[in-house]
Amino acid sequence: MINYSALELLHRHDDGTAARMTEHNLEEHDPEREMLRGIRRGARLFRCDVCADEVILQPGPETTEEGSA
Repeated sequence: MINYSALELLHRHDDGTAARMTEHNLEEHDPEREMLRGIRRGARLFRCDVCADEVILQPGPETTEEGSA
């Protein structure tokens, strides 16, 4: 499990500057819920504080094949 509070997520802009991304509530973000298709449980939404670009971090797909984790 990732300790998100111990990390700082930055977003690089075209001019080379980097801005902090802060976490936002994924469910409140998209009232139409169309974007939630394919987004797994436990996903977290981060938004750039300067330009509002977004990143969603989510758990990898679960596999059922022997030897996969």
